[in-house]
Amino acid sequence: MKKYYESSNIELSFPLADAEVDQFMRNNSDIYNMSLVPTDFRNFFEVGLAYWLTSGHMSSPGPQFYEFKEYIGEQIDDNTFDLLTNASYNEKSGTHLAYAAIVVKTTLVFGTVGPTQVNPIAESWEDFMKSEVAKMPNGLKGGFQCTPQGDNGMWHWMKVQSELANSAVKGIVIGLCVALIVLVVTTINVVVGTMATITISLITLCVVGVIPLAGWQLGPLESLNLSLVVGLAVDYVVHLAEGYHVSVKQDRCGRTREMVRRVGVSVLSGAFTTLGASFFMLFAKITFFKQFGIFMFCTIGFSMVFSLGLFSTMMGLIGPEDEFGSLSPPLRWCKAKCSKQHVQPVID
Repeated sequence: MKKYYESSNIELSFPLADAEVDQFMRNNSDIYNMSLVPTDFRNFFEVGLAYWLTSGHMSSPGPQFYEFKEYIGEQIDDNTFDLLTNASYNEKSGTHLAYAAIVVKTTLVFGTVGPTQVNPIAESWEDFMKSEVAKMPNGLKGGFQCTPQGDNGMWHWMKVQSELANSAVKGIVIGLCVALIVLVVTTINVVVGTMATITISLITLCVVGVIPLAGWQLGPLESLNLSLVVGLAVDYVVHLAEGYHVSVKQDRCGRTREMVRRVGVSVLSGAFTTLGASFFMLFAKITFFKQFGIFMFCTIGFSMVFSLGLFSTMMGLIGPEDEFGSLSPPLRWCKAKCSKQHVQPVID
C-alpha cells in the first residue's frame, strides 16, 4: 500500500520508516507543528496512518476512512497532544496504535456449512496466524484471528455449533443412562431393560439421521429437539416392556403374545393420535414449530415401528424366560436375610 504526497516529495509506503515520516512532517509545517514534537517522539506510524486515513486531515476524509476506520484503533494516553497546526482539523496526534486488523474475504457462506466443514478451515487459519505472529516483533505478538459481528461471526458460530453438538450428545447419553436405570427398575429385569434401552438408542440414531437428510445444520433448535428425543422415544417401549414383565406366562413366546395383545393396541392408538397432532405442525410457517413438528413426527413414527416391530421381535426370539435376568431372586434373598428371625428353643 503506497501513497505519494506531492507537497512533501516523499513516497510513504507501509511499513512506515520513522525517518521518512519525520521528514514528511517537517515538509508539511502547515499541518504539523514540529515545535510540539518531543525528542523522544516514537509515534511516527500513527501520524502517517492518520494522514492517509483522513486524506491529509481534511474535513471531508476520503473513502478509505470509512472503509478502514473499523479496523484501526488508537489509544489515548498521557502522552497524547495536539501537534496539528490547524486546530480546526480537530484531531489528536501522538496516540498509540491499539489494534490494526487485516480483513480476509472467504467463500464460506454463513448458515450453509457446519462445524465439520468450518473447523478444518479455522484450524488452518489459526496455524497460519501463529506462524506469522511468531515472526513479528514482541510488541505485535498478541495478534489473533476472529470474525466480527458484521461478518456474521463465522468462527464464533462454529464454536457455538460445537458446543451445541456436545450438549446434544451429552443430553442423549444422560437420557439413555437414566432410561436404562428406570427401565430396569420398572421391569425388575436387567435383560428386558437393556433390550428396551437398545431399542430407544436405535430410535434416537434414526432421528439424528433426519438432520442431514433435511439439509439442516446443528443449531439451537436442533440441539433442543435432540435433547427431547429420548424422552419421547421411551414412551411406547416402556409400556411394552412393562407388559412383558407382568405377563403370567413363563415362556418368551407366550409373554410376547400377551404383551402385544394387552398393550399393543394402546401403544398403536397413542402413536396415531400423536402423529396426527404433529402432522399439522409440518405446515407451520414459524421455523421452530415446523422443525419441532418434524422431530416429533419422526420420533413417534420411529418409536412405533421399532417398539412394535423390533422390540416385540427381540422379545419373541431372545426374550428372558422364567426368572432369567430378573432382580426378584436377589431381592427375595436380601429380604429374607433382613427379616430372618432366630427361633427360641422350647423347654419342656
